[in-house]
Amino acid sequence: MKVQYFLEGHKAKTTYQPEDTLILDDEKAYGTEKEATDKAKECLQKNKDLSMMIIYKKTEGEEREAARFIHRNKEGELEEIVNWW
Repeated sequence: MKVQYFLEGHKAKTTYQPEDTLILDDEKAYGTEKEATDKAKECLQKNKDLSMMIIYKKTEGEEREAARFIHRNKEGELEEIVNWW
């Protein structure tokens, strides 16, 4: 089965209230997790409004699932979390 990866970029929440933080919904499918991870890091480095990227994995015929989470820490450095769900 074919596996594809997709990206979502989110801004930081400003309150504890529910709010829409999605500011980048990349429709492009990436063929490998590494390719998607590299693109996510590139987006975070170029766009300072982004505070986190979620990489979703989708296998043909199945629901998408989160594969990797990359966020900007308090020092501004990128940190990765794999399979945190």
